[in-house]
Amino acid sequence: MVRCIFRLSTKVRVIGVSLVGDFNNWSTASHPMNQVAVDSWEVELDLPVGSYRYNYFEMQVVNNTFVSSIKYVGFFDQVRTVRVTPTELPSPIAYTN
Repeated sequence: MVRCIFRLSTKVRVIGVSLVGDFNNWSTASHPMNQVAVDSWEVELDLPVGSYRYNYFEMQVVNNTFVSSIKYVGFFDQVRTVRVTPTELPSPIAYTN
């Protein structure tokens, strides 16, 4: 297993972010991200060596209504791919978007 850190800087104000991907069956509840600054979110997880497709699930409030990024046109067209490789580094591998 390789310790990975996923980081996201948001351009709009969001109230929650989750990391979703084929490693967690695209679950929005499995990997909630921690807010580390006003516009920055982060989550650490251990992944086996391999390639994974992933994206960020963002929750916003627009006109007093909860809106999720998964409803945006093109959410699944903008899926990213990460390749986790074995490492001997003492610190985790970071993926920043």
